[in-house]
Amino acid sequence: MPLTSAERSRIIAAFNAIDPLEGWDWSRLRVRRATAPWDYIEIVRSLLRPTDHVLDIGTGGGEKLIGYVDHCASVVGIDSDPEMIKTANENLPPDLAGRISFQVGDANAPEFENESFDTVLNRHSVVNPVETVRVLRPGGTFVHQNVGSQNLKALVDPWRDMGDLELQDALELRDQFVALGCEVLDFREYDVEYVFLDEESLLFQLKAMPMPVSIDAERDAELIAEVIESTKGPDGAFHSNEHRFLTVVRRAG
Repeated sequence: MPLTSAERSRIIAAFNAIDPLEGWDWSRLRVRRATAPWDYIEIVRSLLRPTDHVLDIGTGGGEKLIGYVDHCASVVGIDSDPEMIKTANENLPPDLAGRISFQVGDANAPEFENESFDTVLNRHSVVNPVETVRVLRPGGTFVHQNVGSQNLKALVDPWRDMGDLELQDALELRDQFVALGCEVLDFREYDVEYVFLDEESLLFQLKAMPMPVSIDAERDAELIAEVIESTKGPDGAFHSNEHRFLTVVRRAG
């Protein structure tokens, strides 16, 4: 059913009123997720050693690395977006300035010497297996969590014929690391329910997350309305899914 003029105006106004994402901080979301089989931060903590020098690729605003810096010697966070690095430096607690540093950097071509890091982390960023192995020391570990192709399917599907999400395939990446002589220590997948507790959270997710094309509220009001209607459950919340892969490999040493 076509949108009424009033509902169309409401959706456009509500979407445009959402403040943009700052850094990689999703804390304003009001969500509920079914229990996942792993927690990324806990996985990283369990693998780090107090003497490790760590590279965090796609660090965003540095939100995640604060959770594990106490488990290693130092962390360098890189991101291709200067605004993300600006946010990361603004978020950096003064007492950690000697152990954490941030810089603009390309995930496909990190500008570090060979064998510079004991651990390389990559959560939801582009992976270049050759470059990742190059900057790892022999025996070093790479930890990667990436977004699966079916992530938030109900939110993405209305726009799929407009473009490509360009997600890397976790199985192909794993096999590339094996071909480079790495040992696979862990490889897992989950796809669990993910629920937005209010419409504002749903709209924030739509506005902030990578999509096949950038959403324009004027152009896409009907598609936004379709997502709201198709995901809203009897509980008044909005139901979708979270799809992730975890890959942990060790460079031959």
